[in-house]
Amino acid sequence: MAVPRSISFTTGAGTDLATPALTLRTPLQSATNVPRNTQIEAQWNERLNPIAILGIPDTVRLYNGSTGQFVAGTVSLTPDGATIRFVPSAILDANRSYTFYVSYNGTIEDLADNGTNTAWSFTTGAN
Repeated sequence: MAVPRSISFTTGAGTDLATPALTLRTPLQSATNVPRNTQIEAQWNERLNPIAILGIPDTVRLYNGSTGQFVAGTVSLTPDGATIRFVPSAILDANRSYTFYVSYNGTIEDLADNGTNTAWSFTTGAN
């Protein structure tokens, strides 16, 4: 650097000890007639640690309650870092109960290492 530079910043008031709060889930808890080609999303009120979500196998899972099997699919984190998305590899079975787990095997965390988890169920429709 040929010219000296000065950079300033202000830190927060203290350590982040707050557990991330779930703000949105799709489909909704206990929803019925959910489209069989749905993608499942869970959104929090703050950024999540991508390593805790994408770097640990089986942290995010979709369970078919009728077959007792987990559904294959792709897990991603949206660019804002606050929404986990699960896209099943195939169309879901008709008229079946599914449970979506976040933190099935492991813990997801925010960027300050505060852990969180969630699970909810929904039922697909006939079409």
